[in-house]
Amino acid sequence: MIRYLKLGYVALGVTDLDKSVPFYRDVVGLQLNEQADDGTAFLSCSDDHHNIILYQSDTPGLKRVGWEIEDESQFEVAIAHLKGAGLTLTDVSPDECRAGFQQRT
Repeated sequence: MIRYLKLGYVALGVTDLDKSVPFYRDVVGLQLNEQADDGTAFLSCSDDHHNIILYQSDTPGLKRVGWEIEDESQFEVAIAHLKGAGLTLTDVSPDECRAGFQQRT
């Protein structure tokens, strides 16, 4: 079984970023840490830079989920487990990782 430390973040596509940011900030109570010119907003409810990423999108919905795992060995465990469950996995490019303040350490 995969040994998670915590849920890292959830990335959502939203059709109206200008309405979504105030909702997540003012109604849900998250802190807006950054809003990029490319239509991306990073919000948090912890000491992390972000727990939710909002992307301006034509199609609303879940874009991806990021998890923090116990150690490097858990990557292969997670990949095998998720593929075994029939999921199709997509690698994230190094540029997208940097843009999302993500890394594999």
